[in-house]
Amino acid sequence: MNAVTQQGLLSAVEPNNIVNKPTTQKQVLENMKFALDHDLLLREDFYSDENLKNFFDAKDVRRYIVGANHKDFRVQTNNFEKLFKPVEFDGNTYPGAQMAGGFAISETGELHGSINIDVSGVEQAPRELYFNDVENVFGKNWELINEVRLHGPLPYATGPHGNETIRYTLDDTLIKRGIVVEFHRNGSFAGVYLTEERK
Repeated sequence: MNAVTQQGLLSAVEPNNIVNKPTTQKQVLENMKFALDHDLLLREDFYSDENLKNFFDAKDVRRYIVGANHKDFRVQTNNFEKLFKPVEFDGNTYPGAQMAGGFAISETGELHGSINIDVSGVEQAPRELYFNDVENVFGKNWELINEVRLHGPLPYATGPHGNETIRYTLDDTLIKRGIVVEFHRNGSFAGVYLTEERK
């Protein structure tokens, strides 16, 4: 579906209140897939505090402008209302997950949008999502990619699909869409990165 018209940010759906607020981590993935299917990442109003709360259970979202262009901004939080609880380990508290994203309109009118969620890598963190859950939401048309992660060599895998990174490419004549999913070494879900670009 091409919800974004060639004129700009018009859409066939309104982002607020079109999905149920997630009560499970899998429903967060389902909401992300809905946003991608309806090209909501290419809408500036998708990144409002209310909308990010409804889609991702996020709260205390920080929003900051990149450069002098108010149409180029980022959003970020590691606070969630009920999901992705903070992890206590070895006397320290770690965020259960981090959500980040951004929106930009280039000088030539190209639209770029992204949203991602990274789940805590602390071994003691509870795990809800695994490879089958990802396939159930995003489908089986993925490819395995060899990607160098920023934090150095990965420890050995301890479960099926451990340390793997997979990619989905969902292009059409107007919109370029991408989904990249990473897994922890035990095969649990580590993060998902959604991107959209209007060509």
